[in-house]
Amino acid sequence: MKTIPFFFISLFFISISMVSCQTPKDSTVLVVQGDYTLTKKHLEKHLSDLKGLGGELSEEEIQSEKLLLITMFKEAPEEILASLEETDSIVPSPNSSPNPNPIPNPSPSNLAAGHQKVRTVLGSDIGQMEFDSDKAALFRSYMSNSLLKAGSSRGDNGGGISTNNQIQFCADGSYMEYRSAHLGISVPGMDASSYDEDRIPGYWEVASLPNGTHIVLLYSTHPLMLEDSPNGLLPFPVGQYVQDFVALPNGDGFRRTVNYCN
Repeated sequence: MKTIPFFFISLFFISISMVSCQTPKDSTVLVVQGDYTLTKKHLEKHLSDLKGLGGELSEEEIQSEKLLLITMFKEAPEEILASLEETDSIVPSPNSSPNPNPIPNPSPSNLAAGHQKVRTVLGSDIGQMEFDSDKAALFRSYMSNSLLKAGSSRGDNGGGISTNNQIQFCADGSYMEYRSAHLGISVPGMDASSYDEDRIPGYWEVASLPNGTHIVLLYSTHPLMLEDSPNGLLPFPVGQYVQDFVALPNGDGFRRTVNYCN
């Protein structure tokens, strides 16, 4: 089996570690990270978007969403602010929800917030996917605190390009994708190189299918996700998985290690 870059899904490396930040005395500011500021208005916008998708939130859910938003902002402030500006394009109005029907199978009371969010966005549009089967529960446990990696490189004496993709799945149903690419050119009289990286936050959930296939469902309102999936949802099938490898049905896949989210 060979590994391939994670080009067709939104992948994110989340390390919820303490990073340098400061909280000004201004009561409207939640956190400052570098040149970027997350305010209460951003939180209100985030909560409003969630209400548009799944209805009113409890106080416990509000506090959970606040902590999750602050955590993701610390990791990728520019991307988070951009995603909050983009959500109007995919969040339905109360009178025109794309998923008006309730979720067929009630979610377990202890379901993580991120998993619940994905189910809410999907609504009844789940086909043969089973969220609460024993197979899905086992796969969900496997994916929690998993770090998937894939990369590639190609080139010749004149230069080349290498890519690296990682996605960190956390037990709270959030994920962080990390993408990077390095391009190098070396020809007589000229040497040049460039490097680019992106981090994309989102939520994840899994389901099983009657034929034994598992599905990983990713949801994000980040602009890079919306380029490929206008509704912010992207599923990918998993044919088999073992301790250190997740295989797609065609045999390609991703290296897997256990990596706990703090």
